[in-house]
Amino acid sequence: MPNAFYQNDEEITDPLITAENFNKYFVQVGPNLAKTIPESAKPFKKYLGRNVSESFSITPVTEDEVERELIKLNPNQSSGFDDLQPKVILSNVAHLIKYSLKIIYNNSLSSGVIPEQLKVSRPNFTNIQK
Repeated sequence: MPNAFYQNDEEITDPLITAENFNKYFVQVGPNLAKTIPESAKPFKKYLGRNVSESFSITPVTEDEVERELIKLNPNQSSGFDDLQPKVILSNVAHLIKYSLKIIYNNSLSSGVIPEQLKVSRPNFTNIQK
C-alpha cells in the first residue's frame, strides 16, 4: 500500500489529508462529469421507450408452496427471532400455519408492505471461525 500520493506536485503523507482528498475527488467526480455533458433540446421523456406495465408480475403464493418451503427448513438450524425451532415447525405445525402464512405473504406482496416482524433476523454465529 502506498505511503504517499502526489497532488499538484506536492507529496501528501498525512492519512487524514489523504482521506479528505480522496473523499473530495469522489464527491466532485459526478458533478464535474455532468458539467461536460451538453444540454439536450429534447425532453428526457423522448428517450424513454413505451411503458410496459404487464412486463413484471408476481403470482399469489399458494398454501402448497408455503408448506413445501416450510418442509425444506433444516431441522438442525437454530431458532429464529420467534424462538421456534425448525424441527417443531416441521413436525407439528406446518399444516396448521400454512393458510395464515399464505394470507400474510400475499397481503404483503399486494400491498407492498412488509410486517416489521418479518424484517427482523437473528444472527447465526455458529459458522464464524475463531
